[in-house]
Amino acid sequence: MAVATYDPSNLTLSILGSDPHGFADGEFLRAVPDEDLFTKTVGADREVARVKNAAGMSGTLVLTLLQSSTFNAVMSAAAALDQASGAGVGPFVYKEGGTVLAAGECWVKRLPDAAWGKEMGTREWIIEVAKFTAYFLGGN
Repeated sequence: MAVATYDPSNLTLSILGSDPHGFADGEFLRAVPDEDLFTKTVGADREVARVKNAAGMSGTLVLTLLQSSTFNAVMSAAAALDQASGAGVGPFVYKEGGTVLAAGECWVKRLPDAAWGKEMGTREWIIEVAKFTAYFLGGN
């Protein structure tokens, strides 16, 4: 068995056509599917049936950046553009090892809370995904 190595500096990440940088220490990206893939129904006689979720694989991304990251300005500009003209929608891609997540359309759902203190803080961007076109967690 080979030793697996994860190197966060050796991944491909693109959000809204730009490459994020200035990630927070610890968890900096989370992908959360909105719904289950199937809904199960159990009958009175315990027979089980399931329904495939017709909504597809929509979801949410949580991107956490250092407050000093200049990518915060990219995200702020995308949100402002979207508010003004509806043109703040773009693709999302994450690749690392055998893992691939992708979507053709994502947008800033919620602006981060803004706080300042004695130490370096973070900005947590909430990004909506219309439909994941790839969601494969393959490990590194």
